[in-house]
Amino acid sequence: MSSEVPEIRVSDERVNRTLTAVNARAAEHDRSLFEQVRDSLAVAVPPEAGTLMYQLVRATRAAKVVELGMSLGVSTVYLAAAVRDNGGEGRVYTTEIDEAKIKQGRATLADAGVADLVEVLEGDALQTLNSVPDGVQFVLLDGWNESYLRVMKILEPKLAPGALVLADDVNLFGEGCVDFLEYVRDPANGYLSVNFPMGEGLELSMRVG
Repeated sequence: MSSEVPEIRVSDERVNRTLTAVNARAAEHDRSLFEQVRDSLAVAVPPEAGTLMYQLVRATRAAKVVELGMSLGVSTVYLAAAVRDNGGEGRVYTTEIDEAKIKQGRATLADAGVADLVEVLEGDALQTLNSVPDGVQFVLLDGWNESYLRVMKILEPKLAPGALVLADDVNLFGEGCVDFLEYVRDPANGYLSVNFPMGEGLELSMRVG
């Protein structure tokens, strides 16, 4: 694996410094982090995927964003930076159940200066996501992919027409989210979906209507 750290250019310099520092630490411990992924999902989102998330939120002018799996807070920084750069009136609702990750994630958000734009929903996402308000415009699914379809069913009534759902790691655990992929790829369920061969697989779905 390469130890080269791509330059991060997303938002203001504080955000860039935080993202670059986190990715540098990930690169230094690249091998051990990769070996941990199936146990803890503690690997920082790669810069190219984070940049795509940022671009999608900016392009759609999304103000209500939901994330499944804050983990270390890196992807949350990309999302919150995009919301702020859209005008700063929005909110990112992110979920996390692991106390150690919640502590680290909050520290990452504070270091990047975007904590005020994020509401951390602590606990089981299948319960906490019920509190998310209607009108969600962007969703990032980046947790246990076996739960993606159940999470989608919770959020589906809350999605605004044209909302985007970006599912990460759809190829990482084999058949873990086959049910989710079959669901969003069936036009009868109200989505237009396409796969991106990036990282461990990204699936981008748009809520039609």
